[in-house]
Amino acid sequence: MRWGGDEPQPKQSHFQIDVTPGDTKLARVAAKIRSWGTEPGSGAGTVDAFAPGRRPTANALARRQAP
Repeated sequence: MRWGGDEPQPKQSHFQIDVTPGDTKLARVAAKIRSWGTEPGSGAGTVDAFAPGRRPTANALARRQAP
C-alpha cells in the first residue's frame, strides 16, 4: 500500500494498492474500504502529511511491507 503523503513531494490525493492478480489481500482491503461508507466515522479520516510524528509510523509500515 502506498499513499501520496509518503512521496518525496507529498500528494495526498494519491493512493495505490499493489498486489499480484488473485491475491486474497486485495479482497480484504477492498471490503474494509467499502465498509467505511456504511459505518459512519469508521473511515480513514484526515491526516496532516507534514505532522512530525507521522513520518516514523509511515517508515515503520514501509519496512514491514518491504519484500
